[in-house]
Parts: sequence; C-alpha cells; structure tokens
Amino acid sequence: MNSDEIKLDITDQISKTNKSLSGFWGSPSFKDILEEDFDLLKKVQKKVERYYNMQLVLSVLLSGIFLLILLLNSLEIVHKDLNNAGLLILFIITSLLGFYRYYKIKVNLEHKIYLLGLRNKIESE
Repeated sequence: MNSDEIKLDITDQISKTNKSLSGFWGSPSFKDILEEDFDLLKKVQKKVERYYNMQLVLSVLLSGIFLLILLLNSLEIVHKDLNNAGLLILFIITSLLGFYRYYKIKVNLEHKIYLLGLRNKIESE
C-alpha cells in the first residue's frame, strides 16, 4: 500500500467515526467534536473525560446506596418497602445511561484523535 491509499483509508475511518459521534445522545452539547482541529479535539477530550469520570462516580455511588438498602432490607435491619426505592432505581438507570453515553463518546473521540495524528504523521513524511 502506498501512502495515498493509507491516507484515504484513514480519512474513511475518520468519517465513520464522525458518523458514530454524531449519532450519540446529546453529542451536540460538544459542538466541536466533529471538527478536525487536533488541539481543539484535545480540549474537548479533556471535557469529555471530566464528564465521564463524574458519571462513573455517580453511577458507583448510586449503585452502592441501592445495594446497601437491599442488604439492610434482606437482613431485616431496616423494614423499608422497596417500592419506595423506585426513584433510586430510576436515578441509577439514568446515571448508567449517562455513563455509557460518555464512555462511547470518549472512546470514539480517542479513536478520532489517534487517526488524525496518524494521518498528520503520514502527510508530514
């Protein structure tokens, strides 16, 4: 393969990544995610990484609270009707969906940054 074919393949992969990034929930909140400016994408990546970590902590905390309530209820230490825990379950599902969303955006953004760096290296040679 010559370098032109490789650059064309990388450009094709970048366009596929852009399509997958534009299809995720709320990716318009990161307006610069579809740009091809390397420095701008690095800034967006830091922002996505921060949101990803916040969603991870929130998901773990809410899941831990829910498991603690289930444990206390099963050991009959606290006699709490679990139907009242429906709101907590809703928050857990919402936080897990948010976690999944930011995970997919983070992974695809890392993939795009890697491909852009690779294409820039090939073009500079």
